[in-house]
Amino acid sequence: MKRVFIIFATILLAFCLVGCGTYTPPVDPVNPGGNQPVDPPPVDPDEPNKPTEPEETTFTVRLVERSSESSEELPFAPTVPMTVKWTNGASIVTADFNAEGYAETKGLDGSYRVTLGNLPSGYTYNANIYTATNKNPDVTIALYKLERIRNSGSDLYANSIKITIPQNASQGAYRAFRTTIKRKDQVIFFSFAPEKFGSYTIESVMDTTANEVNPKLDVYISHAQYAQFDHTQDGGGASSTYTKNFKHETNFAQDEVTANGGGVFKFGVKVDTRNAEYPCEVDFILTYNGEYIEERPVADIVLPPDNLTPTQDFSGFRFVYAYADNGNLLDASHWRLNPATGYYQYYDEGTGEFGRVLFAKISAACEVLDAPFTEVEYAGNKNLTFGGKNYKLFIEGYEGIASHEGEFPGISHQYRDYEGVKGIQQYCNSDGVYPVTQEIKDFLFGYSVNQRMFFDGNGWAEGHGLNSLEEDQWLFACGYYSN
Repeated sequence: MKRVFIIFATILLAFCLVGCGTYTPPVDPVNPGGNQPVDPPPVDPDEPNKPTEPEETTFTVRLVERSSESSEELPFAPTVPMTVKWTNGASIVTADFNAEGYAETKGLDGSYRVTLGNLPSGYTYNANIYTATNKNPDVTIALYKLERIRNSGSDLYANSIKITIPQNASQGAYRAFRTTIKRKDQVIFFSFAPEKFGSYTIESVMDTTANEVNPKLDVYISHAQYAQFDHTQDGGGASSTYTKNFKHETNFAQDEVTANGGGVFKFGVKVDTRNAEYPCEVDFILTYNGEYIEERPVADIVLPPDNLTPTQDFSGFRFVYAYADNGNLLDASHWRLNPATGYYQYYDEGTGEFGRVLFAKISAACEVLDAPFTEVEYAGNKNLTFGGKNYKLFIEGYEGIASHEGEFPGISHQYRDYEGVKGIQQYCNSDGVYPVTQEIKDFLFGYSVNQRMFFDGNGWAEGHGLNSLEEDQWLFACGYYSN
């Protein structure tokens, strides 16, 4: 019995030892120990959630036509085949526009200059301002309708090409031109007389990547009756190593324009070519930028002398300009102020006596000006204001100023405090002259300096064959009577 118990106890102990052991999971033959990264299970190609490659960026171009009277842009539908080019310096990609003026391409990466491969007849555009990138792939190109050129542009006056911007135009209004230059020394002249006051920019739009031509702008100080060369604008716009587009701003204050056009900006367009090849076309756009308010210093109003007397007519005598007998040289050495009369007269140093009286053309145009002093401001410019002094009342008097009320509403109101004041104009004779006083001499000198009548050989009077020392230039409008 004891033996049977021992065997039973031994079996029971063995069973308990087995039941208290540690469980060990089966070993993964691919990832032993379970501590290695596990690749995701393969994706079934037929599953809808399969990751896809990012889509290529679509680069697009749309054509619009700018309104000539505002900044409004309207869709442009080409009537002839047109292409667009994306260029990055290493490659050129092209695409055709569809009938709605839309073109696109894919496969581009980076920054590209966008230009047109060809233009429809009668239009231009600025080829230097459009860029497309991956972040900004969509470009809208504005086309500008060209103006018809009706004059030859062979001079600054009768044959100049006339430009205007109407009073009802809005910001962004423009006039676009294409000029044909037939030879290197040819200049095409324009006269811009806006009805709307404000700031304007004139800019050539030649393609700088072609780099074959260099347009230039001759700028003139001008009004309707005359123009004086100021400088040549060579650059200021988009440029390359050879091509430098000109860009020039001109401003018109409110009192420099009228409903019929008052102030005028005269300019000339010319061009150099890399290979001296002519004829050559130059496109430029004149744009209205917006209003312009000129902050002018307040000028002192110069009153006419209170001892003015009517000038007699000299029938039977002829008016001789002071430079006529001196080879067109202005020489004031013999013209001196006579204290007894208050007028400049010929002075004989040998006898010490005064002779003939010197007169100035005031209400009639002198030989080198197309308008009298009584009219020069009504072309728009403030030609009677210089050196901090306003000579308008001095020359015209209130009556003369008020006579222009119909053209310039409110002008008489500006001078209402001087009603009844008579200017030199009211005392001129039928030839439009008055004896030269010290005040008139000072006016003529200041006017000549301000208008650059004599300017290192390039002045307006010098262009008419006159010559002068600086101190004698006031004689340009002066002369005497001779029988």
